[in-house]
Amino acid sequence: MLKREEPMYNLDKYQIMNETQTFNNQKFQDENSRKTLVKLIYLANQGNCFSEQEAEQLFFRITKLFQSNNSRLRKMIYTTLKVNYFGEFQDNYAAKICSYNLNGDNQWFRVQALKFIPFIQSEQHIQQMERFLHQALLDTNLLISRQALVLGIHIVNKFPIFVGKWLFEVIQRLDEPKQNIEYHALILLHEIKKRNPAQFIKILIELTHKPLQPLTQLLLIKFV
Repeated sequence: MLKREEPMYNLDKYQIMNETQTFNNQKFQDENSRKTLVKLIYLANQGNCFSEQEAEQLFFRITKLFQSNNSRLRKMIYTTLKVNYFGEFQDNYAAKICSYNLNGDNQWFRVQALKFIPFIQSEQHIQQMERFLHQALLDTNLLISRQALVLGIHIVNKFPIFVGKWLFEVIQRLDEPKQNIEYHALILLHEIKKRNPAQFIKILIELTHKPLQPLTQLLLIKFV
């Protein structure tokens, strides 16, 4: 139970809807906006629902905050969009935002975009980012490459044909021991090739002749 003096006590969605109007102001304050998003996440976790009209208003107000380059606020925006699914219109706009971030220079924003993509429901909208995802898999920044592999692991069962096109890049990543890249690549390769075990076993045999990280070695033993 929340106590009266606690900030989340007696919140209601109409109060928060009113607070989000400030997001439309180009002079919105990053920290105040972040606190409002925290309240939205709290309401969602308490089972509060928004009408279709309210959800649409909220979504477009929240996405206005992408104008800020504040990393803490950016992370909270993505978290809010993950917790609250605002409807089909979210997929289209969210895919455009992720594409913009994946094509940008800010490496941290690129990682955050990759973390959000599994929450996009439409394969068609994810396919719009195919070129950026292929680039991310082989990116020289290993944090981005690893996150792209993790993304593939999350969506491969939902979109197997789409992720299956990553086979060339995934096999290449088996040669990268740093940042657990080879470990995640082997997991994803298993998911891609589990309907063709003969080819997968052939790759596993080849891997037994290479030096591997301990985690990858354990995974290799499990699959063999």
